Amino acid sequence: NTVPLAGFSFNILDAHGNKVSMTEAGIDTFTTDDSGWVTLPDRLPSGVYKVHEVAAQPPYLLNGEDVPFSVSDDHQDASALTVVKVTDKQAHGMATIKKSCTEDDCPRCEGDGGLPGAEFDVIAREDVVSPDGTVQAVAGEVVDHVATGEDGTAKTKLLPLGDGSAEYAFVETKAPAGHQLDTTPIEFTLNWENDTTEVVYAGAEAKDAPTETIVDKTIMGTDTPLPGAEF
Repeated sequence: NTVPLAGFSFNILDAHGNKVSMTEAGIDTFTTDDSGWVTLPDRLPSGVYKVHEVAAQPPYLLNGEDVPFSVSDDHQDASALTVVKVTDKQAHGMATIKKSCTEDDCPRCEGDGGLPGAEFDVIAREDVVSPDGTVQAVAGEVVDHVATGEDGTAKTKLLPLGDGSAEYAFVETKAPAGHQLDTTPIEFTLNWENDTTEVVYAGAEAKDAPTETIVDKTIMGTDTPLPGAEF
């Protein structure tokens, strides 16, 4: 679909890779208007050319490949208008969440303090709509489901950025062992950075209160476990 956005800029390269300049002012960069189109101000001589993209708008990425086209030298076959279409991919986002306990000395938070086994739905907080009108997600839609690993973290799949900024939330659906479920949405936003960054990132943290007390009995002055004690 045509992307009706201004600000996509292009150079025209001749057969030798040189930029083509037009008009007396020497313009060599041509930028789309709000319709998503740009028309060159002057005619091109017959020959072989390429369109080279130099700037894109959110959430799109620069097309890394020049688009070739030609202008015929046969006046009977030459079209009055040559249309060249350039296709851009969209950037995406990814979010990471870390689950831990509200208690600093939680015995289940080992290593770097993360809780494994927590599960989350990833929900769109708003309609996510691409500039070309494609609906990528609707508000309230579950776009992913993740579970924390041994380090207490979970990572989403690639998520769409809509028109360049998209709002999502983690909602816990299963608590880690020994901890309370907290279904409060944990919101995050994914923002397009620039036309060369393919994936943008966001981070979130969540803590659950423990539902059990674990007594760790050791020999006094050591870390040696001491079995058989009763309380």
